Amino acid sequence: MASVANSRLFLEGGVTGFVGGAVSVVAWLAAESFGVPTLVEVPNMGVQSLTWVHFVAVGVLSGLGAALVALLTDGRRGSRRLFTGIAIVVLLGSIASLALQPEEVALSTRVVLAVLHVVVYVAVVPRLAGRLRAR
Repeated sequence: MASVANSRLFLEGGVTGFVGGAVSVVAWLAAESFGVPTLVEVPNMGVQSLTWVHFVAVGVLSGLGAALVALLTDGRRGSRRLFTGIAIVVLLGSIASLALQPEEVALSTRVVLAVLHVVVYVAVVPRLAGRLRAR
C-alpha cells in the first residue's frame, strides 16, 4: 500500500515538474522573441545556448527531487513546513547560482532564468506539500 502511495508521489512530482518545464519553455521562447540572449554556462560543458530539452529535463528532475524530499519528510511532525522550507532553501541556492555565471551571460538572461526557477517551484512545491500527512 505504501509503495503505491510512494509511486503516486513520484509520478505527481514528475508530472508537475514536466508542467513547470513546459511553462518555462513557453516563457523562455517569449523572452527570446524579445531579444533575451540564450547563452548560459552549463557545468562541464562551457557556454552554450539553452534549448527546450534543458527546461523540460530540469523541470522533471526538480519534480522528482522534490518528490524524494516529500517522501522523506512525509508523516513527520510539521512535514509540510519542513518540506516547504527545504524547497525554499534549494530554490534560493539555485537562483543564487545564477550570480556565478560568467560575464558573457547577459543580466536579462539571468533574470529570466531566476523567474523560470520560481515557475517550476510554483508548479511543483504546493502540489506535493498538499499531499504530505502531518502527525
